[in-house]
Amino acid sequence: MMLGNAISAGDGEPLRYAAAGGRKAAVMILTQEQQKQTLRLIADKMPDQLKLPYALWSRKAIALLIKERFGVVLPERTMTDYLSRWGFSAQKPMRRAAEQRPELVRKWREEVYPAIKRRAGGGRGHPLGG
Repeated sequence: MMLGNAISAGDGEPLRYAAAGGRKAAVMILTQEQQKQTLRLIADKMPDQLKLPYALWSRKAIALLIKERFGVVLPERTMTDYLSRWGFSAQKPMRRAAEQRPELVRKWREEVYPAIKRRAGGGRGHPLGG
C-alpha cells in the first residue's frame, strides 16, 4: 500500500529509503539575506572590482567572496548546488556583456574569422600557418 511517497511493508510503517545517488537533501548554509547580497554583488560587480584574484565569476570566485564576506567556507559541490538553485549554469551566462558591440561581432564572424580560417588551411590548423 502507498503512504504518501513512501512504500509501506503492510504494517502501517513506511519503509525507509535513501535518496537516489546517495546524496542527502542539501542543507541551506547561507541565510536568505546572505544569498541576496551575494547575488547582488555578482550581478553588479566583477571579481577584480571586489579585490578578488579572478577576472570572471566562477564557483571558486563566488566561494571566496562568500568566505570573505560572511566567514562561511562552502565546498565546491555545495557552491554548485547554490548556483544551480540561483539559475546559473556553465552554459548560460547571466547576461550579455554590456560593452558588446554587435556590429564589430558581426564583422569578426563574417570577415575576420573566415580570413583566419582560410590562412590556417595550409598550416595544419594553426592560425599563423606554421
